[in-house]
Amino acid sequence: MIIFISHSSKNASYGHALVELLRDAGVGAKEIVFTSNSAYGIPIASNIFDWLKSRVKERPCVIYLLSEEYYESVACLNEMGAAWIIETKGFMLFVPGFNLGSHEFSSGALDPRAIGFFLDNEDRVTEFIEALRADFSIIDNPVLINQSIRKYIDKIGRLKSPALSGNAQNSVPSGIAKESLAKNVSHELEPAFSRAPENMAKYLVDLRSGKLNDSDVMLILYVHDQGRIQLMTGWQEEQEVNRR
Repeated sequence: MIIFISHSSKNASYGHALVELLRDAGVGAKEIVFTSNSAYGIPIASNIFDWLKSRVKERPCVIYLLSEEYYESVACLNEMGAAWIIETKGFMLFVPGFNLGSHEFSSGALDPRAIGFFLDNEDRVTEFIEALRADFSIIDNPVLINQSIRKYIDKIGRLKSPALSGNAQNSVPSGIAKESLAKNVSHELEPAFSRAPENMAKYLVDLRSGKLNDSDVMLILYVHDQGRIQLMTGWQEEQEVNRR
C-alpha cells in the first residue's frame, strides 16, 4: 500500500511538513506520493493523469488535505471523486482555519460525519500515526515518535501563524472600510435585531453609528454566522432564501 496525499499546490508547505512526519515515523519514501515534491512525485516523461489513475487503481491510503483552496481545485476534486468511487482507505486532515461548516465540505463526496482532524491537533496526530501501523512499518520507539510529532506540531504552528495574522489584519479594516463594514453588518443583522429583546436594540444603534470598535463588530458578525451554521434553515428562513 502507498500513501497518496491529495492536496492543493497552495497548501504544499503543510504537505511538506506532513511528509517529513511520515518519514520520521518510519514510512518509506517509495510508499509516499506527494506531487509537490519531485522526490515523491510523478516520474519524468510520465503522463500525469495516466500515472495518477494507475496509482488510484492500486487502492492507496489517501490523505485528503482539506482547505478552501482544495475545494477550489478541479484536480483535487477529481482525485477525491476517483478515490471515493473505488472506496480507498483515507483520512481527512484539515488545514488550520478551514471552515468545517462550509457548503463545499458538507455536500462533497467525503462524509462530513467521519472523523477528521486539524493538522495542529497533537492528540489526533498521535492517533493518526498509530493507525498507520496496520499498513506501514511505523517505528516502535515511542520517544522518537513523540519527538517527531512535537517537531511537526511546531512546524505547523510556524506555518499557520503568518496566514492567521494576515487574515486578522485583513478582517479589521480601517477608515472608510470600517464604516462600510459597520453598515454592511448592521444591514445583515437588521432582521435578527428586530425580533431581539429591547435591551439588545442598543447594540444595533451603536453599530449603525460607528460607536463599536472593530473587535465588537467582528464578534457580533461571528456569533451571527455561527448561529446560521448551527441552526440551519430554522434560522431566519425567509432571509436565508433571499440571500441565495
